[in-house]
Amino acid sequence: MDGFVEGLFALQAEDRGLNDALAQRFPQATEVNDACRRGFRHVERIIGRAHESGQLRHDFEPADLVTLTWAMAQVIRESMDAAPHAWRRCLAFCLDGPRAAAARPVAVPALTEEQLAEVMRR
Repeated sequence: MDGFVEGLFALQAEDRGLNDALAQRFPQATEVNDACRRGFRHVERIIGRAHESGQLRHDFEPADLVTLTWAMAQVIRESMDAAPHAWRRCLAFCLDGPRAAAARPVAVPALTEEQLAEVMRR
């Protein structure tokens, strides 16, 4: 899972357009949004395999990766010119949290599909 996420964010850091697309900055771009939805199905499978292998905490859901991607898009966009690799440090800290061995109860559930859609529209 770590390699997938790091590769995803590396692509975002290299391509401002991809970063904006994944952050859903252009909600009227239906073709881009359709491509993101197709990619999301792959993410669901990757997360499922990580759960099955015991490497990923059981309560980490695809919506959690979407919100992490959205947050990292902001880090990438805001630091791209001054510190183009700052996202790597942020990611290192973020990746320790989803590990099964680091899991502790989380009182807040993952966003619902409706909540996620509303957050991404803003």
